[in-house]
Amino acid sequence: MSSAATAAVSFFIDQSFASVICAIVLGIVISPYWSLLTTIVQESVPEENISTATGIAQTIGLLGSAVGPVISGALILVLGISYALLLSVVLPSILCGLIMLL
Repeated sequence: MSSAATAAVSFFIDQSFASVICAIVLGIVISPYWSLLTTIVQESVPEENISTATGIAQTIGLLGSAVGPVISGALILVLGISYALLLSVVLPSILCGLIMLL
């Protein structure tokens, strides 16, 4: 959720230097998600299905990294960069939290 807080702070900043600093902090906060998601997948399945589950999770992640910039570009065109950043950080954080509750 700290990434959502960083995105919320960057929403109110209009100066470019401060926006760059917020983007750097956001990147540092978001970077552990990939490793954590892979670990969560491996811990959530039976031992005989770990390799299949890891492969599926990594394939979905790679597809997301290919499709994500296209979706982000469309959001930026429609909503503007501040709202797009806020939406693209807060919504996945909330969804990840809800998935963890299952």
